[in-house]
Amino acid sequence: MEQSIRVPQKRVRNYGIDILKILSMFMVVILHTFGNGGIIANIESGTTKYAVAYFIKAAAYSAVNIFGMVSGYLIVNSKCNALKMIPLWLTVVFYSSIIGILFKFIPYLSEYYQVSFSLLIKLIFFPAISKAYWYYTSYFGLYFFIPYINKMLHAISKKDHRNIIIIIIILFSLSSIISKFKVDVFETKRGYSPLWLGCLYIIGAYLKLYPVKFSKVKSFILYIFSVICIWTTIFTDEINFFSYDNIFVILSAFGIFMFFSQITIANKTIQKFIVLCSSISFSVYLIHEHPIIHKLLTNKFASYAKDPIHMVILKGLGTALTIYMCSSIIDLFRYYLFKYIKVNSIPRILEKKLSKKDKIKEKKDKEEVENIKEIYMKLNTNKNNV
Repeated sequence: MEQSIRVPQKRVRNYGIDILKILSMFMVVILHTFGNGGIIANIESGTTKYAVAYFIKAAAYSAVNIFGMVSGYLIVNSKCNALKMIPLWLTVVFYSSIIGILFKFIPYLSEYYQVSFSLLIKLIFFPAISKAYWYYTSYFGLYFFIPYINKMLHAISKKDHRNIIIIIIILFSLSSIISKFKVDVFETKRGYSPLWLGCLYIIGAYLKLYPVKFSKVKSFILYIFSVICIWTTIFTDEINFFSYDNIFVILSAFGIFMFFSQITIANKTIQKFIVLCSSISFSVYLIHEHPIIHKLLTNKFASYAKDPIHMVILKGLGTALTIYMCSSIIDLFRYYLFKYIKVNSIPRILEKKLSKKDKIKEKKDKEEVENIKEIYMKLNTNKNNV
């Protein structure tokens, strides 16, 4: 069996991946602005304006796949356990509960949305299982398996890892094309599931463990080609490539991933700014996709559909950028608050306490074993003397 040899290397931050996290979250906002915002839904199909709006959607559609791959790329070499989920969980609880409380008890806000106590309880105590955020719920379900996935990926060969990815593409991606998208054969739910995030994690992990040589030019060409393939399906009712588990969405994510993974940033000030923006990028999703905010924003941008093509592009992208920037600015308060109270240190503190308890228990167990041995030896000595 082919065995891979992985030499431990000094960890060097890839700022291109940080930029990619920022970009992919902006792409998520674009999807919600053009899709859930009602822009595309209110444009007459078959028009040039309709085609242009859908091309923007196709260009941003790989966002979720990128995030899944980035998770595998960043975490596969980390010591991962359930305790490390705590900072992210607290961030989700922070926004899920605070936004719910504000709309429940502030009269001005409650006029826009009536929050029931049952919904408030779900938002405060059960943000994951209440499906307030589908991506977080899926990632939450996957996270507890990641330590074992990492062990498996480090134990198998490069060839086996590559074969797993081939199986993923055949079973979960190509099968949907063969069935003409009428049957979700393996219940990936078009990518809205922990199963699919796990597949993306494995792909991203491969790119980290076995760096792929793929130039920036080839990466960009692959991304554009895949986007065009996704986009052209709007001209037919027979096929639809707008699905996270579609092969061309995977390829577009791979192309843009490879492009940004090769970007280097030397300036220290820019590096710090990129890391900050990357660190708060996920909160953009938590804020603008909060169930209450989501409902308030739905169809708010439908009027853009009446504007000329250039204004649809400018208003759509401008609105997405505004939502992203406002959400990022809001999250700065949460970011520095968590930094001040050292939320990110909670997993490490708990690990030390649990490790200390385990060592104490192990010591007691050894002492008990030694006591039993001593008693056994005394009994044998007494027996021999008799």
